[in-house]
Formats: sequence, C-alpha cells, structure tokens
Amino acid sequence: MGKDEYLLHRVKVRNEEKNINTPELKNPSEELTALAEQIRTVLEKFSPSDPAVTALKQSEAYQKVAYLIEGIAPPIVGGLSQ
Repeated sequence: MGKDEYLLHRVKVRNEEKNINTPELKNPSEELTALAEQIRTVLEKFSPSDPAVTALKQSEAYQKVAYLIEGIAPPIVGGLSQ
C-alpha cells in the first residue's frame, strides 16, 4: 500500500468513526430534513453570488442544517466554533 492509498484509507476509517459517534449524520430528524429541503428550494432560486444567499447562509436556520446541504460536519451544541 502506497502512501496516498494509506492516507485515503485512514481518512475513510476516520470518517466512519465520526459517523458512529454522530448518528445525526445518518439519521437526521424529520424536522431538520424538512428545513434543509426548504432552504435548498430557496437557494435554487438565486444565484450563488446573490446577497440573499449570503444572508441565508449566515442565518441560524441554515447553520443548523448546513451539514445536510453541504455535507460538512454537524454543529456541536455548546461546542467551540473553529
């Protein structure tokens, strides 16, 4: 196994470990899923450079479901922002 293959394998293993500890990634609540769909619908109507998109992405609602829309790690309640 080459260095690149090893690194890719480690990333995959780490992601799987994270998913075990964050079940909301696999099974988000119906409420969060519905909110994400509503936000996706709004985002589809605007250009990514539109100020409305920027404002929406800064909103509390968007931050709650950004991991569902963008595939990023979910927020940790009470955690430190990085």
